[in-house]
Amino acid sequence: MIAVKVLLTYGTNIIPSVLNMVIKIMTHTKLAFSTVSNHIYNNRATINTILSVPTPARPPLYNIRLHTLICGFKDSESKIVLKTKRKVLKQLKTFKMTKVTSINTSFASKRAQVLKQCNASKSEYSGTDLNTTPAKEEAPQEEFPDSCKTFQQEDLDVGIFKKRSGELLPKVIRKNDSKQRNVIFWLPPMKVKYSDLGKNGNLGKFTEDPSKAKFSVTLLPGGPNDEEQFVKQGEEAIQFVRKWSNKCMGTAFHHEEAWKTLSSKHDDDVSFVKGAQHSVLKTIDDDDGEVEVLSINRRLEGWSGEPNRPVFWKLKEDNTYEQVDPKYIKKGTILSVQMSFRSYKIPGGRYGMAGDLGKHILIVYSPPTQQKIRRQTAPFNVPYIPFDV
Repeated sequence: MIAVKVLLTYGTNIIPSVLNMVIKIMTHTKLAFSTVSNHIYNNRATINTILSVPTPARPPLYNIRLHTLICGFKDSESKIVLKTKRKVLKQLKTFKMTKVTSINTSFASKRAQVLKQCNASKSEYSGTDLNTTPAKEEAPQEEFPDSCKTFQQEDLDVGIFKKRSGELLPKVIRKNDSKQRNVIFWLPPMKVKYSDLGKNGNLGKFTEDPSKAKFSVTLLPGGPNDEEQFVKQGEEAIQFVRKWSNKCMGTAFHHEEAWKTLSSKHDDDVSFVKGAQHSVLKTIDDDDGEVEVLSINRRLEGWSGEPNRPVFWKLKEDNTYEQVDPKYIKKGTILSVQMSFRSYKIPGGRYGMAGDLGKHILIVYSPPTQQKIRRQTAPFNVPYIPFDV
């Protein structure tokens, strides 16, 4: 009789385990059918959502949640109900729960796995043809960071930051910032000397490990035609980076606990600052001789394995910004990038400041693509003899 009432009330969609649970509770308790029915009605939205999932595809946690909803009515005066609830909870503990861990891997990692499968011999492969062409994914729409300041607008200071491991590091922070938050700022438009800003960064170029691969760009002062304004702004940015990098080293030297193993090897702060090897500042050979450049990097993948490519923007005629998705960045492109400082020291005694590439990059100018003229010539010395065919 109870089963008939439940089926008439909720239809045949209710799963047998829930039906048996309702019958069991109503049989062994003095609760009226209306009490159980009202409780199920009050939780009908969640129950219907769970019941909409086909039973074979329903996770065990859904069924446990469903049992809890059915058995979770309030009746503190009935000891039998409490006893029944305890028995139900005890039964629920016997369910084998499979922990599902969501791992968000980059396309580079997925591609490596696919290529590994493709290298398997045909005798081992018995499935359908493997499609190695990645689906075209549209870049998620972002908002241009209007609140981010330029390097000239920031009022900076140097503090000593304590990591969770207890290590003390010098850090560039905003003045009077007690929380010592990371400072991200815009650099002026500078010319690209080298770059690995494609979807896979430098993966396969310097490393085969996606967790160690990076997006990288090397910038030097200059504009589309090396205009004086661009050159001056770029040189000021390099001086700015050098100034705060050296300040961090001087602060670390004079601190009582930070980097004492390294600073004890130097007589004064001048020697310590001079011994630093700032990876953000490099000197390269150019057509005009040695040129100082900025070298800035960003991890290929986030800490959880998610894609970490920068977001690219282009200025429109109406002074608004349009998000773009370039396949790669050509040499000679003018970029304004976001940057932050990061101090480092590695085994072997090397220490200094690194430049981390921010999330957003503004493309100021991109040179036109130069198509190479391919001349078809004879593969060996054949004399020209005119004739008709």
